[in-house]
Amino acid sequence: VLDAKEEELNIFLPPNYMVKYMPQDLDQDSPWLKFSAEYKQKDGCLVFRQRAELKKSFVLPEEYAGFKAFLESLAQKLKQRIVLEKVK
Repeated sequence: VLDAKEEELNIFLPPNYMVKYMPQDLDQDSPWLKFSAEYKQKDGCLVFRQRAELKKSFVLPEEYAGFKAFLESLAQKLKQRIVLEKVK
């Protein structure tokens, strides 16, 4: 079954914290999956939105190495974190 999922996470920052580092948005496309992640800061709130859209319902054995490499690369890019700094 082909599927698409979108999730949004809103995190409200305490007034004495600011964003020191925010990862860049991510758009990855493969024959099997299209994935995007978006990071924004708006009105004292961090907004993280991600979307995954399956393009195929199965992976052929001969495609597995490419599929695995794509997922490992995507996982590595998603390990980045937002860094906050306390304001004095």
